[in-house]
Amino acid sequence: MLAKVEGPCCAGKQVQMFVRPEAMVLGDLQGRGLQGVLEQRVFQGETTRLRIRLRDGSLVVASLAGQAPGVRLEPNAPIVVGWHPEHARVLPSEDGATPDDMQLER
Repeated sequence: MLAKVEGPCCAGKQVQMFVRPEAMVLGDLQGRGLQGVLEQRVFQGETTRLRIRLRDGSLVVASLAGQAPGVRLEPNAPIVVGWHPEHARVLPSEDGATPDDMQLER
């Protein structure tokens, strides 16, 4: 996973990374995407909200405006999701949580 970090934020420290749902990209980003399965697709007017279960069991929520050409948006379809590094925000983990503790949902 890649994220753009400005300043001496986190060298050698535990961090948390956040990406807004609308910044998620479907499909392979030069080998940097995370593989998962589409659990749910909800149409919300001009956008479509996707719940994607990753291989490690964590949940990713993506929000798409328009279509995703070449991507199957059917329940239980395999899907690859990622983001561009400039869309990720990295913050220090104040409580010393490990990556396993920081999962959104299992």
